[in-house]
Amino acid sequence: ADVAEWMLSTYPNAQLLMIGPVGDCFGSYAKAKFESIREGNRFQDSLFVYADFLIVPQELKLACDFCLMPSRDEPFGYVDIEFAWFGASIVGSLRGGLGKLPGFYFQIL
Repeated sequence: ADVAEWMLSTYPNAQLLMIGPVGDCFGSYAKAKFESIREGNRFQDSLFVYADFLIVPQELKLACDFCLMPSRDEPFGYVDIEFAWFGASIVGSLRGGLGKLPGFYFQIL
């Protein structure tokens, strides 16, 4: 969330989507940050925020280059499987059920 404005300004064809329920204070922070960026009306067409469960259409999964999953608690990690199935690279924390697919993972200390 902290680099979203920079990313969308630097790469004008990029689009960011936040989909999924907020589960902790870090998710609440990301949601608030994304919503404040959208309120400026600069990125209305390139930033989508939906902080709840959503059935993601296959077309959207096919259109994604990356699936970012910075979860601090991820018991199984089904979303990463869904997006990897459609060709998206996974970028996420090495927690719980994440890390079972090729991708880029980091440790949360």
